[in-house]
Amino acid sequence: MSWRRTRPQAFPPLENTREINGGTVVAFEPGCAYRRYLEAWLLDSEIVPGGVISVGSYLAMLACVSAGTSFAVVPRSVLETVSTKGRFRLYPLPDEVARIKTLLAWRSDYRSAKMDALKQLLPPQPVPVISAKIRQNQVRSEDRRCHLVP
Repeated sequence: MSWRRTRPQAFPPLENTREINGGTVVAFEPGCAYRRYLEAWLLDSEIVPGGVISVGSYLAMLACVSAGTSFAVVPRSVLETVSTKGRFRLYPLPDEVARIKTLLAWRSDYRSAKMDALKQLLPPQPVPVISAKIRQNQVRSEDRRCHLVP
């Protein structure tokens, strides 16, 4: 998954990510892992948002960014899915932030046609034994490219 920071095309280009300091960030609700990644990057980059808009979808994020009210971090795959060409300025995030592992987990006895269809779309992966690693807090992120969307 490739992430980009985005801002409306009409806005002047960023020379430095610190220029978003004091701006409003749009992100998923508190408790979301992606929001925690974003908050950690902002903290590490010494960027203090002036406010946070919590939304429930990437499309809502892009609507807020398009209106010029905020910046967001959005996966490249989302930007490629919706018609955004030429509407946003995209900025790559540093590798340590841009690569995120997303895990799909379900109960071993759970079955549904939708889950089966989703599993068919995903590349085959060995089934990891992660319960012990989770208890030891040793689960690591897989490479996923991300970008900031101011």
